[in-house]
Parts: sequence; structure tokens; C-alpha cells
Amino acid sequence: MRKVTMILGAALLVSTCLSASPAARSGKKRIYHKGWSDFNKNGIKDLYEDPAQPIDLRVEDLLKQMTLGKVIPKFG
Repeated sequence: MRKVTMILGAALLVSTCLSASPAARSGKKRIYHKGWSDFNKNGIKDLYEDPAQPIDLRVEDLLKQMTLGKVIPKFG
């Protein structure tokens, strides 16, 4: 079960990273900072956005922040 959660979480992390790119290119908000990217554009380095953190902690943090309504469209 933990392996499935990790795979799902990693897929969500990658999907979140990729979905943030068009907004960044449009110039609406600056998401790129030195050493990290503010994917949810809240101006705070969340745990899942911090590349220095272990991947399992980043995935767990991302899953905690996402609702089912945010997860389902990513796989649809």
C-alpha cells in the first residue's frame, strides 16, 4: 500500500510541477525562486516544493494539501 501511495504521490508531484509551467510563462505570478518553485503561487516554500526535502515527505505533504476534486482531473 505504501508503494502505491508513493507512486501516486510522485505522479501528482510531477503533474503539479508540469501544470504550473503555463501560468509561469504567462507572467501572472512569479513562481520561480532561487532553489525552488512556488507551484501553488502562495509565496511560501511548502514542504512539497522544497527539493532539499526527502521525496517521501514531499509526496505526503502534497497529498495532504490536495482534495479529491484536485486529484481526479489529473488522471482523467
